[in-house]
Amino acid sequence: MNVHVPLLALALVMTSCAHSAPTSTMAVSPSALNAAPEKYHDKTVVVEGFLTLVPEAHNLYQSQVLKAEFEQRWDAEDPAFDPKDYQVYCLTISNPEALMVKREALNGTTITIKGKFLADYLDGKIDLGACPLPTAIEVDVDDLRRRYPSIFAE
Repeated sequence: MNVHVPLLALALVMTSCAHSAPTSTMAVSPSALNAAPEKYHDKTVVVEGFLTLVPEAHNLYQSQVLKAEFEQRWDAEDPAFDPKDYQVYCLTISNPEALMVKREALNGTTITIKGKFLADYLDGKIDLGACPLPTAIEVDVDDLRRRYPSIFAE
């Protein structure tokens, strides 16, 4: 019997198992990160959301639809509206200055961002443009440039 055949079979099984494992490049939502901040703290994550990048706010919201719903209910002064119900959908961008140079192209878009998740971003600091929860993502600007070369072309 050839000894190489079982070893080859084992190698193929191990390779297929490695490919079926979840990878860190799979996008998670702001609400998933906010639901388990200690699980993701100081880890590199990929998150997708609707980007708000204006002087008074710098965040990723779960989706454009949820952001519009929040704003509509806020503006309507709906008595049943509780803004706290929406805070899990918001994730602060901790380094917005790196993105402000392309604000016109980025603001109001659904975008995928890779970066370091911070569970305790607001500890000991005041950030008037931050979301209500203390969580944030420090954007990997080099990765963002690779993902969106047409936006960052000189």
